[in-house]
Amino acid sequence: MQEKKDFYKAVLITIDAAIAYAQRYADLAKQKAAGETNPKRKKELERIAEVCAQVPVNPARDWWEAVQSVWMMHVLITCELSPACTASAVSTSTCILITKNPCTTDKTMTHDEALELLECFWIHTNCTGLRSWDSVKILTGMGLGNNLTIGGQTREGKDACNDVTTLCLECDEELGILLPETGMRIWSGTPDKYSEKRLSL
Repeated sequence: MQEKKDFYKAVLITIDAAIAYAQRYADLAKQKAAGETNPKRKKELERIAEVCAQVPVNPARDWWEAVQSVWMMHVLITCELSPACTASAVSTSTCILITKNPCTTDKTMTHDEALELLECFWIHTNCTGLRSWDSVKILTGMGLGNNLTIGGQTREGKDACNDVTTLCLECDEELGILLPETGMRIWSGTPDKYSEKRLSL
C-alpha cells in the first residue's frame, strides 16, 4: 500500500513540475513582450505567453497550441529519459497531434501558417539533446533518434490520413532534414494522393 502511495505522490510531483516548467516559458515570453518595441514581435511574444500558459496542462484549443503541447511533452520526456531512449518520445506524442488536431478544424490560420509551425517542430527535433555536462564529454557524437509514424487506420478500421498527414509530408519535402524519421503506414484503403506523395519523397 505504501509503495502505491509513494508512486502516486511521485506522479503528482512530476505533473506539478511539468506545469511549472511550461509556466516558466509563459512568464518569460510575457516579460520579453513587455519590453519589446517591435509591434509584430511583441504580438508574437504575447501569443507565445498565452499558448504556454494553456498547454500542456489544459487541452489545446487550436493548431498552435496543439503543436506546442506535443513539443513541450516531448521535451519533458527527453528531460526524464536518457537521450538514447527518446526515440519513442516524439513518435508517441505526435500520434496525439496527428489523429486529434487536423489543422482545418479551427480556421484560425492559413495552410502556410500551419505548415510553418509544424516545420518549426521538425527543425527542433534535430536540435534537442538534453544531457549533463559530464555526459556530453563522453557522448558528443551520439545522434538523436526521433521517429514519426503517420497514416494507417483508426480503431474503427477507417483511413487515418488527414490534413496533418499532408502537412507532415510537405515538411519532409520542403525541409529535407534527417529528423524526424518519418514512416507511413500504408494499407489497401490509403488514398492514392497520400501513398504516391510518400513514395515520391
